[in-house]
Amino acid sequence: MYNWTTENKTIDQLYEIINLKEHNKETIGVDLYWKDSDIGVKLLIFEPGEILLSIDINRKYIDKETQLIDFNWYASKILPILCNAFFVTQYKFTFIY
Repeated sequence: MYNWTTENKTIDQLYEIINLKEHNKETIGVDLYWKDSDIGVKLLIFEPGEILLSIDINRKYIDKETQLIDFNWYASKILPILCNAFFVTQYKFTFIY
């Protein structure tokens, strides 16, 4: 269904790819990692403007024993970037075990 590849890209190169794929009405899938860490997210961008952010790459926890995810960390780090890059009108957190 998807033709995944693995490459390191600069943020400018990523924006170019996203713009091209949006223009072609393609679904965009990207694994993003926080700089100098192994913490990451899966980002899927659908047409028209729906974004799915999956927090499942080496999650950051408030408490590892209870596996309580630090949503505030993700919101403070990722949402400003997404709001800068895209016209975000709303967002919703859903947690599924």
